[in-house]
Amino acid sequence: SKYPNVEKIKLSRAKDQTDLQAALEKIDRSFTHIKLIACLGGRLDHSLSNIYSLLGQPRRAFLETAHESIFAVDSAQPLELSAEYLASYGALSLFPLYGEAQNITVTQGSLGVDRIARCHLSEGLDPILLKGTNIQVACGSGLVIGVLHKQPQFKTTLSGSSPIITQ
Repeated sequence: SKYPNVEKIKLSRAKDQTDLQAALEKIDRSFTHIKLIACLGGRLDHSLSNIYSLLGQPRRAFLETAHESIFAVDSAQPLELSAEYLASYGALSLFPLYGEAQNITVTQGSLGVDRIARCHLSEGLDPILLKGTNIQVACGSGLVIGVLHKQPQFKTTLSGSSPIITQ
């Protein structure tokens, strides 16, 4: 085998969960940050299923792409992210799931609470610009999906009298 020290898990084809959900259940609870790669893109149904897999692992599992990191936060406890982890990210977007999420707070280092809001399913919070410090994301009730966005490289060109901003 190419990876002799890696445990292999044999899954039945007939099961009530996805392969990713089964794998996440097998991971030792002492791991507090699980980075999942190659879980988005391709088939939309697989990508959505993988995003919903985060709901069973709030504050613990992160779907990582070249441009984003996606995670879930529930009301059990806040998510703490270090300035080192956030160094390549420029903004954070939050989206409530399953109806309403209340008292969502984002605290950046010693800067205090950046945003408190009550959200409904059809609403998200405008992106919060990150300020290079640790952050804490908390949700008073409900469930929230967070998306960290890598810092884009913008360039501005003029078209007539209007600027056009592209990545």
